[in-house]
Amino acid sequence: MSSPPDSIPIGMLTKAQNQDLGPIIAVYPSRPMGFSTWLLILIIIVSTILIPFFYGTWSGYLGYINHGPAVVMPHCVGWIIFSFTAFLLVFLFLIRSADRSLVICRRGILLRKAPFVFLPESVLRAYYWHQVKGISIQVTGIKHRGPQGEQAILHIQRATIYPARGNPIQLRQNNRIYSRIRGYYCVDNLSDLCTRFKAFLYKDLFPRLDREFTAGHEVTFGPVIIQEKYLQLHRTGQVKIAWDKVHRLTIEAGKLVIELDDGKPNILKYRISVSIIPNIELMLNIIDRYVR
Repeated sequence: MSSPPDSIPIGMLTKAQNQDLGPIIAVYPSRPMGFSTWLLILIIIVSTILIPFFYGTWSGYLGYINHGPAVVMPHCVGWIIFSFTAFLLVFLFLIRSADRSLVICRRGILLRKAPFVFLPESVLRAYYWHQVKGISIQVTGIKHRGPQGEQAILHIQRATIYPARGNPIQLRQNNRIYSRIRGYYCVDNLSDLCTRFKAFLYKDLFPRLDREFTAGHEVTFGPVIIQEKYLQLHRTGQVKIAWDKVHRLTIEAGKLVIELDDGKPNILKYRISVSIIPNIELMLNIIDRYVR
């Protein structure tokens, strides 16, 4: 869950003030690694670093005692190199699984990436809202049977923030080792983070996209491009589809389903994952207002 603004580290607070990001709204710290993760790291350290190192050292010592110094290196160098390589891999993992936080401010966001827990202010990046192009999310539904019957409870499993410059910023609800190795931001309450993020981002972004669409310009939403007269998908080889050929747009099982009305018995459908479509809510809003 988000932390109160007064719990933010001093370094991040100073950065937000220096960048003129405005008041801090919410802080989303990274999820700590669980016991199972630390246990797995300990097993890896013991099995791939300590045991090979001590075995190689002991083997070299026995070779020195029994055969002299000439056989020390052949007996131990391979094991020590293996141990050192494993140490570098574990060290790289600890850097990749760095403590990360995301702070939402009035005028932008602030990201923290600390190579180690004891260096909390090591790397800070700031983005104003106009420097962010959008956000996409992946939602999964879990069926729950309650007093009103079976209902679907939606959970945001991952989200992607698209800065105007630089690589996308990956957010994850889970705390798996794979996500940490990939350098993702593993935070609690990702749904609340996305809700606050969209509230600030869409306030200025939606009017601008709305003006571009009504002016006849193409408006891009990742792999989907919309214009007053047509819809264009990157996966179709830049083929433009006129709106009168589009029968229906729906979201099913985490995918945007585009059904075409081409007069044939079998309706042609295109399916695109919503997790790669930034600002899909704004896109559907514009389509409902001016096209459908």
